[in-house]
Amino acid sequence: TSDMGKKNRGNRGGSSGDAGASMKQQRLANEARRAEAKAAERAEKKKANPLSRTSSTTRAHLTQAAFVALPLSAATQRAIHEVLGYETMTLVQEQTLPVALTGKDVIAKAKTGTGKTIGFLLPTIERLAGGGGGRGRGVRALAIS
Repeated sequence: TSDMGKKNRGNRGGSSGDAGASMKQQRLANEARRAEAKAAERAEKKKANPLSRTSSTTRAHLTQAAFVALPLSAATQRAIHEVLGYETMTLVQEQTLPVALTGKDVIAKAKTGTGKTIGFLLPTIERLAGGGGGRGRGVRALAIS
């Protein structure tokens, strides 16, 4: 029986060694995940237009919907792409622009920095530049933000 007790104690010693190795593997895996996350973050920052003031909040809300799919004038498309450096819309833009560009009123609520301003300005600019909205002396556009 005393030999058996020694064997059991020896096995327990091996388990703690296995646990140490497992903890080391877990630590290495965590470090690898952090390194991958940092690399992805750096790549995302490189993609952003260095002249653009696009915030990380805005980038976090980007969708796959492209501005080129919208019925915008060539001048507006060029400004969006070349001046602003935008290619894809944020979620609030994707949901509001197609409706607002048809001339319908839109009410949207979204977090600061998610693209609401572009969401209401593009349809307004398009309408004013295209001569829509009448030529009277009255208010041709009203934005409450």
